[in-house]
Amino acid sequence: MTHRTDKPANQPNTDEQVNKRQATITDAEQAQIGKESDTVDSDALQEALAKAEARAAEFHEQLLRARAEVENMRRRTEREIANIHKYATEKFAGEILPIKDSLELALDAMKNGNVDIEKVREGLELKIRMLDAVLGKFGIKEVNPVGEKFNPEFHEAMTVAAGDNSAPNTILTVHQKGYLIHDRLIRPAMVVVSGAEPNKNSRPPEDAGSSSDPKKGRDPQNKIDEMA
Repeated sequence: MTHRTDKPANQPNTDEQVNKRQATITDAEQAQIGKESDTVDSDALQEALAKAEARAAEFHEQLLRARAEVENMRRRTEREIANIHKYATEKFAGEILPIKDSLELALDAMKNGNVDIEKVREGLELKIRMLDAVLGKFGIKEVNPVGEKFNPEFHEAMTVAAGDNSAPNTILTVHQKGYLIHDRLIRPAMVVVSGAEPNKNSRPPEDAGSSSDPKKGRDPQNKIDEMA
C-alpha cells in the first residue's frame, strides 16, 4: 500500500527559495563589489591629486627661481650699461695721457730756457704722430680735403676765392680739418672754395639762385654771401 505525502499548500517551492537566495546573494555581492570599486576609484583619485599638487608645487618653485634669475640679470645688465656710459672714455684717456705728459715736459723745458727750436719742432711732430695713432685706434679719422670737390655734408665753406685755375667748387685751402668717428661726422672741415671767374660783360639773371626751398640748390658762394 502506497502512501503519498502532499506538501502543505502554504509551503513555497524549494527551487523558488534557492533562486531567491541566489538573487539575494548576488545583489549583496554586487553591492560589495560596488563599494570596493568606489574605494579603489577614490584612492586612485587621491593619489593622482597628490601627484598633481606635487608637480604644481615643483613648477611654482621653478617659476619663482626663473623670476629671480631674470630680475638679477636685469639689474646686472643695468649696472653694466651704466658703467659703460660712465667709463666709456677710460681706455681713450689711458692712451692719450702719455702725450699730455710729453707736452708738459716740453713746456717745462721751454720755461727753463733750455730751448732748441729744431728739437722742439721734432718733438711736436712726434707728438702729433702719436696723437694721430691714438685717434686712429679709436676710429677717429681726419677730413683734410685739399684739392677735392666741395661736399656740404663734410665741408663748410668760409670764403670763395676767384681767379684760380682750379675748377669751380674745388677746395683750395683747409683752415681747420674736420673729423669723423667711424662714419659719423664730428666736425666739418673749414675750407676755402674756388669760384668761377666773374664775367664783367654779362649780367646775371634776376632769378639766379632762387628756389622754392631757400636751403636747396645753394652753392658755397651763396652761403658765404648770406653770412657776410
